[in-house]
This record gives sequence, C-alpha cells and structure tokens, in this order.
Amino acid sequence: MMIAFTADISAQSMEFVRGHRVTGKAYLVGNGLHSFVWDSERTRALCLTSALYNGLILTNWFMFMSILFPRPDLKAAFGKLALTQSLLQPFVYVPFFFLAPESCKVNFCSVVGDLCVWVPPRPI
Repeated sequence: MMIAFTADISAQSMEFVRGHRVTGKAYLVGNGLHSFVWDSERTRALCLTSALYNGLILTNWFMFMSILFPRPDLKAAFGKLALTQSLLQPFVYVPFFFLAPESCKVNFCSVVGDLCVWVPPRPI
C-alpha cells in the first residue's frame, strides 16, 4: 500500500508539473510545486484498490501457482508466468482495476475501449 501511495503522489505531482509547463502558468514563473493540491480521494481509492487486489486476489493466486508448480525450477517459473499473463492479468486484473472505485468515475465506453485494447495482447 505504501508503494501505491507514493506512486500516486509522484504521478499527481508529475501531472501538475506537466500541465503547468503546457499552459505556461505558475510552474514556469518559479513557484514550482508550491501551488500543487494533493487529491487525497484519488490516492485513497488507488491504495484501497491495491490492497484489495494484492491481499485478496494476488496472494491466493500465488498460493495456487505454488500448488500447480511445486518445483522451483525454470520450467515451473515459465509455467507460472504463462498462466499469470494469459489468465490472471487479462481476465481478473484488468477488469478489477477498471471496476475499482477510482475507475468507476470514468466513462463506461472508455473502459470497454481500454479492455478491448489491453486484454487481447496480454497472452502474447
């Protein structure tokens, strides 16, 4: 959760700087990040999404993978990777992420469009 927290604050500050460079506002005048306003709701939603996914889904998936592939060799590692990339990521992670609290605020058509773009190449 700390990684998600830190990553979102970093992303928000980068978005702020990028937006102000494009519009030529306060950032270029020398105010830097002084006028940056942190969106705590976005960070909270991302942290909760991360905690739910990592705590409930990913932990159980790793335990299931260790039952399917009990040996710690290269063949088992590639088998785990193949199953994760072809099953878990496109059919569990992507829908979970887009249906999570923060993603529910976006337009449904854009979510379907994103799913059509990101899910098919996952097994590749």
